[in-house]
Amino acid sequence: MKRYLSFVLFLILGLTLSLRAEQLSPRAQELFVKMRQAMADDEYSKALQYSEQTLAAIQAQQEPTDSLQVALITYQGVIYRNLKQYQRAIDRAKQGVAKLESLHRDSTRQMANLCDNIALYYTSINDYAHATAYSKRALDIYYTLRTNDMDMGISLMRAAEVASYSNRDEDAVLYQTQALNIFEQVKGRHSSLYMDETEYLSKYLTNVGRTDEAKRCDELVAQLKHENKFGYLPMPADLSTPDKCSMHREDAFFASIYYLSHYFTGDSMTYVFNYLRNFSFNSKDVMVFFGVPEVEWMQDTLATGYFGSYLAASIRYQLSTADTTLNQEFYSNVYDCLLTHYGHNRQFTGEIKALQALYTLREEKPEKYAKRIEKNFTTLVEDRKKLAKQ
Repeated sequence: MKRYLSFVLFLILGLTLSLRAEQLSPRAQELFVKMRQAMADDEYSKALQYSEQTLAAIQAQQEPTDSLQVALITYQGVIYRNLKQYQRAIDRAKQGVAKLESLHRDSTRQMANLCDNIALYYTSINDYAHATAYSKRALDIYYTLRTNDMDMGISLMRAAEVASYSNRDEDAVLYQTQALNIFEQVKGRHSSLYMDETEYLSKYLTNVGRTDEAKRCDELVAQLKHENKFGYLPMPADLSTPDKCSMHREDAFFASIYYLSHYFTGDSMTYVFNYLRNFSFNSKDVMVFFGVPEVEWMQDTLATGYFGSYLAASIRYQLSTADTTLNQEFYSNVYDCLLTHYGHNRQFTGEIKALQALYTLREEKPEKYAKRIEKNFTTLVEDRKKLAKQ
């Protein structure tokens, strides 16, 4: 079984338990929170007890709670599976299916989620005939709804897995290809999910003798892994406005990795420097902060390349965290990247006095270095407050 299964279950079950305008009573909400915490702590026996109490509390509410009950039943299926009580997981999930059918909600996302989970439970006990039937039922709903979201991608991925186990590898190729199309849009080609699932597509292609296509999948994965580590050169782009920059966030992110992982002597570094400068100056997703500590080393005529390092480190951190606030973690991370890049490139630029002092302090006296960075951060924050008052 794929290592994604636990992740998939929680992804599919990202339910708020407030479906169709139904709301939990205070008591049910309290029990539900306890159940989720027990699940997070891998205490599934305790989670099962809380789930039963939550379901009872929901059923005791005066207003309609059909969707809430089905959602809770779906959680119970997950709990039973983690307790390795697969038949109980199947039986409980089927109760949810029956309830939705009685309410004429046969073609809802909730039904698709339940059927997809049942397919997983049957796969866990190697019953691929039933797994196929429920997987197909889930996909029929998703194809009708055309959600093209993560839930649908996971359902397609699982359908491919079941098809492969059932020796229907052509079907596995078809489903896996569709899943990858969704993962590319939702998570990106450089995500671990996309790369791992591309490796499964290679396996399915190999099983049906399409070895050239399988080889291309393997080459793509190798390329993406290399780019995740060393970045890549972005195509030329108009980065003159925030909206235009937002279209090239992924390229800017990997351009920042490229800059920080290459020597200044590379032919492409000036191009990447200009790309990062234009992006950082115009993007609404990035804020670059300067103060007295930065001016101290930036004023050195030999430090231009390290200004690019500072920009690259800022872009990489902020695009990966979606946090553009000035905080200690961000500032420390930026300087760690900057000084590492300085250590690699000072043989070409010569020593930059202010950067060399920080670099030596980091290498020889890390505790004093941490205090110095903290002090510089405080200075930067105070400088910005003074400017804001002017």
